Amino acid sequence: MNKTNKKIVTDSSFLLVSDVLIKLKGIIFFPIIISKVGLENYGIIVQVLINPGIIAALFSLSLGSNFLRFTSKYSNKNRHQIARDFFTVISFSFILSLIGALVLFLLSTPISEYILSGKSEDIIKLSSLIVINEVIWRNLGFFLKCRKKFKSFSILALLYQLLPYLGFVSGILLYSDIFKGLQLFVFIQTLLNIIIFISIVNKLDFVFPSFSRFKKFVGFSWSLSLSNISGGLLSKSDRYFIGYFLGPSAIGLYSLLYMILSFIDQITVPFRNYIGTYLPKIWDNSNKYKALEQIRIGIMMYLSVAFYLFAMAVLYMKDFLLFISDLDFNDVENYLFTVISIALGVTFLGLTRFYFQIIQLSRQNHFYLVIQLIGLIFNISLNIVLMPTLGLLAAGIATFIGYFSIFIMSHFYFRIPFKPKVLFLQTVVIAICFLITQITVITSSTDNTLLFLLSIVVSTIIFFVFLYFLLNLFKVNEIFKLKDV
Repeated sequence: MNKTNKKIVTDSSFLLVSDVLIKLKGIIFFPIIISKVGLENYGIIVQVLINPGIIAALFSLSLGSNFLRFTSKYSNKNRHQIARDFFTVISFSFILSLIGALVLFLLSTPISEYILSGKSEDIIKLSSLIVINEVIWRNLGFFLKCRKKFKSFSILALLYQLLPYLGFVSGILLYSDIFKGLQLFVFIQTLLNIIIFISIVNKLDFVFPSFSRFKKFVGFSWSLSLSNISGGLLSKSDRYFIGYFLGPSAIGLYSLLYMILSFIDQITVPFRNYIGTYLPKIWDNSNKYKALEQIRIGIMMYLSVAFYLFAMAVLYMKDFLLFISDLDFNDVENYLFTVISIALGVTFLGLTRFYFQIIQLSRQNHFYLVIQLIGLIFNISLNIVLMPTLGLLAAGIATFIGYFSIFIMSHFYFRIPFKPKVLFLQTVVIAICFLITQITVITSSTDNTLLFLLSIVVSTIIFFVFLYFLLNLFKVNEIFKLKDV
């Protein structure tokens, strides 16, 4: 493997591994948090940390997306243009983040009253500072990716997500107090942002922010920002309705299920972060067919792994939950159907991320906004109508229908050319691979939880070995060619 190809493989691996580790932190520390503050307070923690992300998505105006769409095309010789774009985005984003933080601070009372049963208003007010950090970090991350610093981004993203969370858990362990934990969370998060910002600025020449450039960026990304908040609400609105109808404890239960099942969507990380960085140049050079072909290949690869994870989640989720906690999910009404509906929703979420690549390339952000809003309307309507009677299952159904509707609208609008025979063959081969790998699980003793989980790991390895050799699906040479375009 030559140096260029090796870089692509290692960069993609870094992106995926770091994102998986970020996800794992919530699962690893879940039992510790539950043991110190209880399930109800865990639900409050989840809700408190959701709010800043939604506010940040709106007030960032998605300015960082311009780094990927426009700044990524500059070579390192274009130092002035790169620095101009960086300081323009960061300066205006900081001002917008201050406004967003103020909005969340003012909303702390109604959120506490209607969603969290009148609890934790002081914690919500403190979390408004996270809005500033989230906006700045997102843009710093976009900049690193647009300069193709994928290893640096992966490591920094891991540190940014992990260290503040460790501080938060430490505060809970030491004081059994969510507020103390959140203070440490905000402090560490702010410190990391400052360090990352300085490290980037040291390599740039200072250029005054350009208001004309800012207007151009806003023209491209404003609708994308509204789409992002619609997407954020689509994935998080369930928690608001669960809190209102079922209480904070139910938020904790649902969030744990969603957190584990969202690993299906994590498979898309290398594609949307790495391939997406190179596609704008290909697309703008009137080579749209090649760009669409890369996205099609990415979708086929994603579906292969998503199928396996989906089946494993449905079959063995309860065993895994018993391994990491003492919670009895047998008492959760419609547990199996809730897991299936959430897993389906997350799978279609992953598919929509590939279509989002086309939307950005073709600069049809308004279309993305429309379909996100339609998906959000489905989600909210189903939650309101079904949750009083179906409980957590309503949230799963709303998640599935919301993302499925977005996928259907995207697919029929862009019509990526899939080959039915190839898709059928792929499905058959994957199904055969999955059935073969289950021998290691079926023949293991379910009385020994550790051995049972180890057998699942072994079966996963066998699955990917069979998948690679029988289907030859992972056409990495096609991805390598992106560097030469």
